[in-house]
Amino acid sequence: MELPAIVLSHDSGEPLYRQLHGAIRGGIHEGRIADGTRLPATRELAAALGVNRATVAQAYELLEKEGLLRAHVGRGSFVHVPVAGGEGVISFSSSRPPDELFPLDAVARILEDSTRDPALMRTLLQLGSTLGYQPLRDYIVQDYSRLDGGLPEGRGEVLITSGCQQALDLVARSFVQPGDLVMMEDPVYPGLREVFHRAGARLIGLPVSEIGLDLDALELALRRERPRLLLVTPDFQNPTGATLPL
Repeated sequence: MELPAIVLSHDSGEPLYRQLHGAIRGGIHEGRIADGTRLPATRELAAALGVNRATVAQAYELLEKEGLLRAHVGRGSFVHVPVAGGEGVISFSSSRPPDELFPLDAVARILEDSTRDPALMRTLLQLGSTLGYQPLRDYIVQDYSRLDGGLPEGRGEVLITSGCQQALDLVARSFVQPGDLVMMEDPVYPGLREVFHRAGARLIGLPVSEIGLDLDALELALRRERPRLLLVTPDFQNPTGATLPL
């Protein structure tokens, strides 16, 4: 099934990826894009619309977070129309905590106290180290020192990132060359797949069962291929929540 005509406006104040997300989302909700429809590859749709490939990737990622799209490594992205839920149903389609659980009063007090300490304010307003907050790095080194061997280079071995997406990007840039083979779970966190796809890696998806990565499938895959990296989430796999037994 082909997608209905999509028109994006470069003059609109709304980002192109948001426009594309809204167009596809509307088509799904209005029944013009059927459940199970395979969406075009990001490169193909970007060429058809005259936009950057990253624009399409961002729109697809939003749709996947909303549960309207399911991506499978090596197969593509497919429309998923969720069954309407009843009242009180909790959505696990994205890892966003409920806003009402944020400790706003406590955070406000901490921020107020911080502004009363001139030395701390100067530290907060100054440019920080590209390696991350030094006290946090020291704490991590201290924590690891309880393990055998610890970190031989101490703080110099620790780099604080702004989140898992930046960390994954650094791994891809450091260890993967275009054409390298990377094995990962399927299904998997979409941001992980996209990072290594952008790095030019060949991706192989390995099935996940109720107890995590299918080790029999992994063994068969390793007999045929020699990957540059194997990416596994042993605890609370995203998105299934499975945990590999010891």
